[in-house]
Amino acid sequence: MFIRVLSCLKGGSHCRNIGLQHAKGDYVIFLDGDDLLTPTCLEERLQKIDNTGFDFAVFSMETIRKGVVGKVITDSKIKDHLSAFASNHAVWQVTSPIYKRSFLQEIGGFDISFQRMQDLELGVRAIAKSNNNYLSCIDDTHPDCYYRLSDSVVTAKKYILGLQQFDKFICLLHRLEDDGVFPDKKKLSHIYLCLLLSSYIVYLRKGVYENISMKEVYKTYTITEKMQLLDRCLYYSINLFSFCKSIQFKYVRALRRFLMTIYFN
Repeated sequence: MFIRVLSCLKGGSHCRNIGLQHAKGDYVIFLDGDDLLTPTCLEERLQKIDNTGFDFAVFSMETIRKGVVGKVITDSKIKDHLSAFASNHAVWQVTSPIYKRSFLQEIGGFDISFQRMQDLELGVRAIAKSNNNYLSCIDDTHPDCYYRLSDSVVTAKKYILGLQQFDKFICLLHRLEDDGVFPDKKKLSHIYLCLLLSSYIVYLRKGVYENISMKEVYKTYTITEKMQLLDRCLYYSINLFSFCKSIQFKYVRALRRFLMTIYFN
């Protein structure tokens, strides 16, 4: 066993792709600077995926702050992983999967044009390309990796940068729709509704809506026209609370949580 260190200062996704390009083993795991693996993580993941036909396998992750373990952040309640990822809900995080290197190279690794939402973009493509040929080992009782929480605060600038990725994300969903990945139009309507609500939650964060309008978020792609009547009505219902941004924020967040539960479980 040997470790090869490569230096790159071009951003997380670019660095991961360089690592993938130089990888020699059969499997790949991405480990960011704020992630940790348990001592048995690699061994147990290999036992699950080695000598199987799965393209990748996914495992649970929980938070840790100053040595104190927190909550599990992989979502074991959601069963329709593709729809959840397409709705901007990350069922798992970047360190949770172990991929067959050949599969990950086949789908091209990360899309470096996404400055935010990179893990969501990769998750959608990986699930779609695998045609559900992956193993979910998400188990709230046995996480094998940790996300290290810090005291840093996400700034409005980062939220705005995230909103600016939604147009490209919609473009990806449209391409997948054209490829037949989303044949159920009712389910696709649910996905678009939850995605719209997701973007509105980000938009309603303090310091965001003063600097960007929702018209700027979806500059190119219109998705309300692809939504069925009930979903469209639910989306426009958020205007009933436009008189108070804090109340509107709570309503949108609660509505999205409820819809994700009934649509994708």
